[in-house]
Order: sequence, then structure tokens, then C-alpha cells
Amino acid sequence: MSGVTTTPGACYQVLMRRRVKRTEPKRKRVRRSPDAARDHILQAAIVVLAKRGPAAAGLKHVAREAGVSHALVTHYFGTYDQLVDAAVFESMRAMRTALLQSLLTTENPTPEAIAKLYLDAGLDGHYGRLLGWALFTEHERRDRIAEQLQPDMKLVALGTQKMLARRTDPPMSRSDTEGMIVALWSMVLGYAAGSDFFWTAFGRKPGPRRDAVLREIVGSLARAMFPEPPEA
Repeated sequence: MSGVTTTPGACYQVLMRRRVKRTEPKRKRVRRSPDAARDHILQAAIVVLAKRGPAAAGLKHVAREAGVSHALVTHYFGTYDQLVDAAVFESMRAMRTALLQSLLTTENPTPEAIAKLYLDAGLDGHYGRLLGWALFTEHERRDRIAEQLQPDMKLVALGTQKMLARRTDPPMSRSDTEGMIVALWSMVLGYAAGSDFFWTAFGRKPGPRRDAVLREIVGSLARAMFPEPPEA
């Protein structure tokens, strides 16, 4: 053909491009039910919001993490604020569920064991970090979230009180039990929100090894504050 220069190298490059195009696998589209799709997006939102913080993230970051379109995120959650609300509430629900399951299955419900259960629940996945942001940041939705959790928190307090009734001397009152829970959650969520910063400030690498240090400290505090009754 006039005006066209063809070399063996150019032919080889064209052939390879065609071969790559033919053999490149197509990305499979994941089909989910509406409930599964909503939950998938919500879990992606929890990851993104815990990592970046709600002020630095947006719907596009959640959509990218979930591998879905921006329009699908807004379809299920509407505004970004509504998505943040849903992510915070889901984080609290997940932590509450994990804590209740642990309280019901623990074989030795000492004050130390229960304190460590609270710590484990708060440090589970991304939930504690996101919940720490929700509690320590002033916003108008915080009181509404707290009101929604009242029935569950009362159940947690009742279960904790009953479990400790035989392990403390004198038995803990409902008021003291609630005060202990507030103190534990404040400690746990404060650590979840600020542990990376403080360990780094000390020149230490955050991670499970440092978490274990706090776990033992919390256990020691529980032993000192709530001594077990002497054996008969």
C-alpha cells in the first residue's frame, strides 16, 4: 500500500496487542440481591470511613471500594450523611452483637475477663475506630443514635450485672454496673480512635503486640477495682 511502511517489528506489536485483547478475561459482574448489595456497600463504607474519616471521604470513595457505581450507592442510601449514619449504627450493632455473644459464652465471668471482652469488641475490625469518631465528634445525629441503642445497652448492662453478681464483693448495683460500662467503653473507644497516633508518638509500631499491652492493663485495673469475694 502506498505511503504505509510496514516492518516486522510493527507487525509483531500489532499481533501481540490483538492477542492480549482476545485473551484478556472479562471482569465478571457480581449479581447480588438488593439486601446483599446494600450490605456489601455498607461494609465497604465502614472500611472507607474508618480509614479516611467521614470528613475526608465521600460517596465516590465508597463506590470505588465496593466496586459499584456512584448511582447505586445513592440508590440505597440517598445522601452521604445518611450513609455515614447507617455505617455508624451498623458498627455499634456489630460490636454489641459480638459483646453479647462473648458474655453469654464466657466460662469464667470475672471482672477482668469481662473488661477484656469489652476491649476485644471495641478493637474488632474497623468498627471501634468509626464508632470512636461518632462519639468524640460533635454532630447533631449523635443523640439520635444513642436513643436508638437504649434497649440494647440496657440488655448489656443487665447481663453484665448478673454475671458479676457472684464474682464481686459486695455485688455490683445497676448504677455501678452502668458506670463500669461507660468507663470501659470510653477507654476502649478512645484507644481505638487514638492508638495509632499515640504509639507512633512514642516511637512504637501500632499493632496486635501493642494492643496486648493495653489488654493486660485493662485486666489489672479490673482486678484492682472489683476484687473477687474470698472462697468459702
